[in-house]
Amino acid sequence: ADLLACPPEKVERPSQVIFEHAAKNSTFYRVILGGQASPELLRKVRTVITQIQMKQLRLLFPSKNFEVPLTFLVGGLLSLVDWWLENRMEYSASEISELAEQMATKILKG
Repeated sequence: ADLLACPPEKVERPSQVIFEHAAKNSTFYRVILGGQASPELLRKVRTVITQIQMKQLRLLFPSKNFEVPLTFLVGGLLSLVDWWLENRMEYSASEISELAEQMATKILKG
């Protein structure tokens, strides 16, 4: 599926969808995360990932304001995608997304 065209409300496991998309489109992610893409494209990817993650966060923590923690989490998620691709996807998309979700939950629960 094209992540950039995926409606955020249709995504069930946001982190896993993002890692699966990165696995299928590793060259694309290496270009944008390696600084070789236009800033506009990187902003678009960040925006889509933010929208996908926001839906899930609102379900889990309906009363919180997420602008700052979400910005932090998306940056971390993109860095983790970069690391994961560079390390030849040693973890499955499901395993790495589970680790990402565990870390995100700890951060948000503070």
